[in-house]
Amino acid sequence: KLDNAKTKEVLEKAKDFVKALPELSHEEQENLAKKMAEDLGIKLGDFMMPIRMAVTGSRVSPPLMGSILILGVEKSIDAFVQSCLFLIVLFLDLDSIALS
Repeated sequence: KLDNAKTKEVLEKAKDFVKALPELSHEEQENLAKKMAEDLGIKLGDFMMPIRMAVTGSRVSPPLMGSILILGVEKSIDAFVQSCLFLIVLFLDLDSIALS
């Protein structure tokens, strides 16, 4: 489980991750997710869960990267931004987060 500060970092990086997916092969998508998690000093699952929750609204879903591509990056990012705003208001004591 991530603390508020680490969750903020994940949410800020995740939007770039989602935007990059269409240009990458499946293997490159997985490698990017692993690298971003490693760069943040967290496990892959801890990186993917906030994205999964934002995009699908559930902790359990079909493969996340496929779901994002099926929904479309723009719809996924819209859902992600809305979820981030919801989390900020309800759970996080954050002054700002880079959503655009």
